[in-house]
Amino acid sequence: MKLTLVEDWKAILSKAWSVKFMIIGGICEVLAQALPADERGVWGWIAVANLAMGVGARVLAQKEISK
Repeated sequence: MKLTLVEDWKAILSKAWSVKFMIIGGICEVLAQALPADERGVWGWIAVANLAMGVGARVLAQKEISK
């Protein structure tokens, strides 16, 4: 399998909801890891939810960037 970039990758990175959800999830996960163990719960679940939404958004077409 050969990996290649799509033509409008810059537009996809700036507009795709999947990317936005995954960035938010990553930030929340970093925050969760920086907190004491008994305070991680909420941030960890927010991270999981955002990452799950990112996977779901990855398969949905968006009018702004779809061909």
